[in-house]
Parts: sequence; C-alpha cells; structure tokens
Amino acid sequence: LKVKGKVTKEAIRRPSSDELTTYLNTLQRRLDCFMQNDARPASHQLSAVLDSKSAMIEIALHETETLPPRIIEPEDTDLAEFARVRKNLLKQNSQWIYFNRRLRIYSKGKLYLFKPLQRIQWTARQAILDADDLIAEALSTSPEITDA
Repeated sequence: LKVKGKVTKEAIRRPSSDELTTYLNTLQRRLDCFMQNDARPASHQLSAVLDSKSAMIEIALHETETLPPRIIEPEDTDLAEFARVRKNLLKQNSQWIYFNRRLRIYSKGKLYLFKPLQRIQWTARQAILDADDLIAEALSTSPEITDA
C-alpha cells in the first residue's frame, strides 16, 4: 500500500463496516485465546465508538460467555456515555494523541485504545499485531491503572 514511501488513498480511506468488524473480531479472538483457562473462563468485551476521524475501542474483561464486539456510530443512543468517557480520557492525555497514533489508556479496569479511522489501521493483520502488543505489555509490566 506504499509507493515510494507514500501511502495510497486506498490505505488511508475510512474502513468499511466489514473491515471494522473483521478487525474487532480478530482482536477479540486473539485476546480471548491468550486468556483461555479451563478453571475460569473469561472473555473480552469490545466496543468501538467512532467519530469522523478516529475510534475509541473499550476493552473489558468479563467472566462470561463471549459477546460480539459492538460498533457505536455517532447517531447511536449509547454514544453519550462513551463520548463522555472519550472526552475525559483525551482531555487528560491530550498531548499524547499528537505523538502516538495508537494511544492506549488504562482506566477503572478497562483499556481504551484510540486509533485513526484509516483502513491500514483496521486490517486483520493489524488486529493481530495490536493484540500481541497488548499481551506483551501485560506480560512484561504491570501497567498502572488510573482512576480517570
């Protein structure tokens, strides 16, 4: 998708609903596979809140059956609570969004992953890479949980 160091318009266009769903399903499966434990089944619940240029993915661990990821568009009624959380998290970490294209914030036992709405960031392969990064971080350090 790069030509002489430049990214094509196809690579940076808004991902389709199918691409978003594929990314979220792949991310969820990869994280759930890591957490498999016969004694205590657990799954990750993913919700993605979209705006015109970016998305916030909320990842929460549940000791329940796997639920499909949710994609919340701006016109959805659930958006108000997510918009409030997103606004507060970004306000507290505003300087980092300019330097980190994939900002991660841990707050109140949940992980919030911020990503630009560019197709190149929403492929199944990118979901595997993102999950592997999250798993590696969890294994190597204990991230501080904030009460944002």
